[in-house]
Amino acid sequence: MPELTQNTLIKPHFPQSEASKEQSAKTRAIIRRTLQQAADLQQLSFEAAMAIKNADSPAKLAETQARAKAVYDATKSWDISVDRVRIFRGKPMPGSLRHDAKSAKPKKAKPTTFTEE
Repeated sequence: MPELTQNTLIKPHFPQSEASKEQSAKTRAIIRRTLQQAADLQQLSFEAAMAIKNADSPAKLAETQARAKAVYDATKSWDISVDRVRIFRGKPMPGSLRHDAKSAKPKKAKPTTFTEE
């Protein structure tokens, strides 16, 4: 058995079950896919905006505006659907959970010192 020295790090070992590891891998894959989709839609939106900026004729401008509107609509529907999936999974919005005043621990009173003058 190796000798433990002061510099040896001791880490607790909590073995995960195979089901837990598989669920973690699935969750990470879903998050990764969602982030990739968001990045792709961001790039598409940027390209649509730049096409409007670079339109050189009124006909071209009208066409690029129509495409940009379609990109906007698609992005908005994607955002709504991702939000619906989050709700169905029972995940709250970040920062939406607040502690109740009843369940919060009372603040400890600071000790006061009395001095005689």
